[in-house]
Amino acid sequence: MSDSHTISATDSAAGPRWRLVALMLMMVAAAHFNRISISVAGAEAIIPHKGISKTEMGLVYTAFLLFYTLAMSPGGLFIDRFGPRLSLCAVGGGAAVFVTLTGIAGYLWTGASLFLSLLVIRSLMGITNAPIHPGSARLVGDWIPDGQRSLVNGLTNFAALMGISATYLVFGALMDRYGWTGASIIVGGATLMLTLVWAYFARNFPPLLVAKASQGSTSQATVPQPAPVVDADTAVKPGPGPGGALGIQHATDPATLDEDETIPDITRGTRSGRNLLLNRSLIFLTLSYALLGYFQYLFFYWAQFYFEDVRRMSKEDGRLYATLLTLAMGLGMVAGGWLTDWTRTRFRHRRILALVPVIGLTLAAVFLILGLFTETPMMTLICFALAMASAGTSEGAFWTLAVEIGGTRGGLAAGILNTGGNAGGLIAPALTPIISELLGWKPALALAGVFCVLGAICWAWIDPGERVETKAEAGGE
Repeated sequence: MSDSHTISATDSAAGPRWRLVALMLMMVAAAHFNRISISVAGAEAIIPHKGISKTEMGLVYTAFLLFYTLAMSPGGLFIDRFGPRLSLCAVGGGAAVFVTLTGIAGYLWTGASLFLSLLVIRSLMGITNAPIHPGSARLVGDWIPDGQRSLVNGLTNFAALMGISATYLVFGALMDRYGWTGASIIVGGATLMLTLVWAYFARNFPPLLVAKASQGSTSQATVPQPAPVVDADTAVKPGPGPGGALGIQHATDPATLDEDETIPDITRGTRSGRNLLLNRSLIFLTLSYALLGYFQYLFFYWAQFYFEDVRRMSKEDGRLYATLLTLAMGLGMVAGGWLTDWTRTRFRHRRILALVPVIGLTLAAVFLILGLFTETPMMTLICFALAMASAGTSEGAFWTLAVEIGGTRGGLAAGILNTGGNAGGLIAPALTPIISELLGWKPALALAGVFCVLGAICWAWIDPGERVETKAEAGGE
């Protein structure tokens, strides 16, 4: 079997593909908007007026992240079993229900009763929110051609950051007019409408696909989707890539795919999720992503405080600078995704996928250290923004490779990856102030730079060509 197959054609599925991507990006942005809106309500209304302390509100925030992380791998199994369409329906439907319940709880209770209700509501919402990124990555693996996947994965993470950035202005404006309880109910209703649109238009796979058993069967069956059935004369042409949850391959004819488009080969996949935990490449990929997660969450939680309390800036400037750092990372994600695809399609070395994340993580460390020793806040902002953008360039490669390694368990592989990222994210917010108290803020932030370098080193043990295999595929019993 050849590693790739080039097809000269015009892709008639490009329109539906990119419409689905646009809708997916809206779902991702909405998920993160709903995730962060509670913090806006907490800072401006719940803590000052509802009898809940800062510590208790912090526990509410942590409950979401904890259960979100714990549900990540089970969420990946759900994705592989039911597909990304239903998985994102669960994310949107869960958010619609629990954000609305958040507003209702605010109408009904205060003090301890409200605290306990929010603790339960946010924990359950964390569980339903878990499939958002693994499900999106799986959808990208099943719908997007090989040379565009990292770009779309970068756009996905950019959409998440845009959802976060919009929360402060949009949810804040709704709070000003309707109160935080009314704003929550309105946002819950809007999320439900978006989810219904997603459920109506989304599909797990592109129209022109056929099913093929992942363990080498040559029999074909149509994918159980309401899409055109491929006739017997349509050729199935394999190439490198992850394929889909059913062991799918593109079925192509002269009018279905772009010129020079590579067709995914999913026959290397496996239904054995257990083997993923033993896959060296996925282990080091997850470790590298955990180290990147530490870097990201440190800035998400402590950048504004650093500018205001350490660099002695005003509250308004601190907010602005923290927002600009988030936007810089988002732009880096898009640029890095495009660059990853560009290098991968032009240089066929199996380890070329590592180029962008290794350089990006290394530059992130360099710019971070430079920023710690600048004299003016503006130069610090520039260096930190370059560090965030550099780190962001690596995102697309992580998600693309995780799904490819997983094959028919791409959703689970992406869930394992994101578990690592959130594990690093859980540590950074708590460890950073401890180190700053003991050693100062420069060592506390510099540690994130060290972790970026270690994350880059992890790629020495990551083989982008490695796929999980069953015993039968490996020649065993």
